[in-house]
Amino acid sequence: MSTYGTMLCFQHMILTNPQRDAARIIKVSFGKYPDRAFAPLGELPPPQPSAKPEYTACPGTAATNPHLKPQSESTASHIVDTPDFDTTSSYIWQRFPSEAPILARLGWAADLVLSFRGAGWSSSISVIPKPYTSTAIQDGQPVCVASIPSVTRAGFEYIHSPVSFLRHRLKVLVGACLVLDFLGTFMMKDPYFIFGREKSVEYALPWYLAGLSPWRLEAYRQLFSITGAFWAVAAAYSVADMAHYCVVIYWCPYRNIPWLYTSAFGSFGEVFDRGLAGLWGSWWHQTFRQQFLGPSAFLLKKGLIRKGTMSGNLVGLLSTFAMSGLLHGMGSLSAVPSTKLWSQPVFFLLQGVGIILQQQLASILQRTFPVIHITMRRAGNALFTLLWLYATAALFNDDMAAMGLWLLEPVPFSVFRALGFGFPGDAVWRWDSSYVFRWHSGRHWWQSGIAI
Repeated sequence: MSTYGTMLCFQHMILTNPQRDAARIIKVSFGKYPDRAFAPLGELPPPQPSAKPEYTACPGTAATNPHLKPQSESTASHIVDTPDFDTTSSYIWQRFPSEAPILARLGWAADLVLSFRGAGWSSSISVIPKPYTSTAIQDGQPVCVASIPSVTRAGFEYIHSPVSFLRHRLKVLVGACLVLDFLGTFMMKDPYFIFGREKSVEYALPWYLAGLSPWRLEAYRQLFSITGAFWAVAAAYSVADMAHYCVVIYWCPYRNIPWLYTSAFGSFGEVFDRGLAGLWGSWWHQTFRQQFLGPSAFLLKKGLIRKGTMSGNLVGLLSTFAMSGLLHGMGSLSAVPSTKLWSQPVFFLLQGVGIILQQQLASILQRTFPVIHITMRRAGNALFTLLWLYATAALFNDDMAAMGLWLLEPVPFSVFRALGFGFPGDAVWRWDSSYVFRWHSGRHWWQSGIAI
């Protein structure tokens, strides 16, 4: 967390200037000023109900906005579905309220820092639903709601109806808890997930794994690891979205904006369409994308690298994965057991190498076989991604297992232990007193606090 906080400070205080450039979206009622504590600069006049400019055609709709999916007439309402928005309210841009009270300014800054993926901000990442933004956003400028896709090209989507949104997130959370319970129960039968690869060889495998060949056993462990990571992220996003919605609707209604709650993952079809680049750049959760892209975006803005050039693309790609490796490597450094600090950075750098290699192979095949059926191309992308991950994922998974990550109890109550799939004597209730926040008293005041 401290490393992520450092990356946030580096992004917002050195690489960018949000006080000058950033703006967030707020919701105001027609014919009324926004709450005075959070009003835009200059006490902007309220939007006029007769004009409703944010619902009219504007630049950046499906024809011109690159992050919208191509659509036919039959699918247009799925991509841009403006009638579901609250027609009694207007959405406007709010820049930094420098003349507002200090609490309003702190609220604006806290919102910026806590907004994962920049949702609802002018600096939002491109793969999630976002409105068209002009080069110079004016304070109080209406938001072009008509340009916001329900589903982006990368497959990230949001749900318009609050009831449907909450129901969907609850379903995802329940499903995630069941999957994590299953994984947690059976992971504890494999010494690998308890001790890591090096120490696990000293212990016997369960009967259903003992007969597997080495490559099948490796595939089993990799499948369990990536499935656990996927559903842990899905559960975290569901809990965060529901908690954020409940807080916002009562305490910050001006930020009750539907497209803040975008799905955790994109479309898996991106792996078939773009291979390894689609997996990491579109399908995976993109939580830290702003921080990872920050250095290359800064170099691009300063003209030190050029977009579309081989050198610019190479610097951008490798710097992004280097930042990812740094963040994940610091998690390994902070672990109590002995781990290999270099393991996760090397894994992520190899993903950049894999993307370059796949693109070069695709270029060679394109020249050799000018006409390749799309099914073969998609199958080739998926196969390369699968083989590359199989060859490199042990660097990541071994480190996660060695640091004891899978020893954490993922859910409070175990259905699979109740059904008898755990070890004899395993408690059905997974969480004991160590999982409850409690006060810790040290010898000095700075050693006391809430223990997590």
